[in-house]
Amino acid sequence: MPVAKASDARILERVMFRREVVRDGRHGEVFLLADAWDGRYIAEAIRYFLEMNRGGHVERLQAAAGSIDVGGLAHVTVFVGHNGLMDFEAPALPMSIAAAPAHASMVLACISDSYFGPLLREHSVPLLTTTGLMAPEAYTLDAALTAWFSGGGPGQVRAAAARAYARYQRISEKSALRLFRSPEPPARP
Repeated sequence: MPVAKASDARILERVMFRREVVRDGRHGEVFLLADAWDGRYIAEAIRYFLEMNRGGHVERLQAAAGSIDVGGLAHVTVFVGHNGLMDFEAPALPMSIAAAPAHASMVLACISDSYFGPLLREHSVPLLTTTGLMAPEAYTLDAALTAWFSGGGPGQVRAAAARAYARYQRISEKSALRLFRSPEPPARP
């Protein structure tokens, strides 16, 4: 769906997706804003994500149903891509002035639970992270978000991600399930 171009020059493309989900027998809409960062700025992209997870970088965008708040006010913040924290130290972030609204987070990157998990837990519920090397691709994110916004708990989110990953990577679901980590229920913010 059409969305205004990002004002940040490091963001090469901005796309918004809309999906209908059924939750508790009711139909609803879920919007996903995806920003494709220039790879030269991986450290800045990770810092931006961590700041967003803490409630920062709030924007109001126009969507089909009106305006929606994105960034630090999102229900789920997600980073998909290269785990730059394997190459450099996590950025030092100042103390948060205000608490971020309750939300979940996901990081689809190699070994993200070890690197990102501790950084996320103070400000969100790390709903889906990884324990090993992986291909961070959109079908995994689509399956995880659809399960979550359809009312699934952390276990269902992990299972949905693993099923999608197994299918496209042509590995067993058991192997894929070992790749993903979710918190123990209950964890719905």
